[in-house]
Amino acid sequence: MASNIDSAQFNSDAFFKHFIKDRSISEILEKNNETYTEIRTLDTELQTLVYENYSKFISATDVIKGIKSNFGEIDEELTHLEASLSTVNKSFNTIDDKLKLKWKEIKKLDILEKDLKKLKLLQDLP
Repeated sequence: MASNIDSAQFNSDAFFKHFIKDRSISEILEKNNETYTEIRTLDTELQTLVYENYSKFISATDVIKGIKSNFGEIDEELTHLEASLSTVNKSFNTIDDKLKLKWKEIKKLDILEKDLKKLKLLQDLP
């Protein structure tokens, strides 16, 4: 476990002493170059990830600002719409009050017309 580089119990000093003891100079230099290249690759990948996450954060911030702006506009429009609906409702109530009596008269006339049609049918019978 102490020699497994991915283990939590990894002991770098013991690994290094064991590694240089069993390897030639050329193998050690080759491993050094591999490690250096791997470090540079990982560093580049980390920088890319940081940049991508920063870009996503900036984009998310812009989206949130846009949403806040849109909600502000929607809120203003809803306030205007509420006032308009209130005006329409008042107009409807006024018209409805004025026409209630007329509607009652129209219903009476409609019933009368139907009765007259029935009488006409009866009159036309032989």
